Amino acid sequence: MALMTYASVLEKRGDYALLSALGGGDGARFLVVMQQSLVAALVGAAVGLAALYLLARLLPSLVPEVELWVEPWLALTALVGATLMAAAGAILPAHLATRVAPMEALRR
Repeated sequence: MALMTYASVLEKRGDYALLSALGGGDGARFLVVMQQSLVAALVGAAVGLAALYLLARLLPSLVPEVELWVEPWLALTALVGATLMAAAGAILPAHLATRVAPMEALRR
């Protein structure tokens, strides 16, 4: 997650410079990066949990000897863990986005 967020910040460096030139403060740029990272993590976790649920429904018809059961607290723990890892992994790229000079917007 951290590598994906870092690559995204590097790719959008000019956009963050423009945001800074238009008056967006460091906090706004930091929050933009954190929000993007958290949304990506939550969407990924939701898709993964949906795939797990689908597999749990299909597996008994394919292989009757195998039973797949996921406790709800375990799914919630995975969701919380994905969110915390995404937030931790986005701190350094978000800090990098706050250090982009507004003059970089003119280099494009």
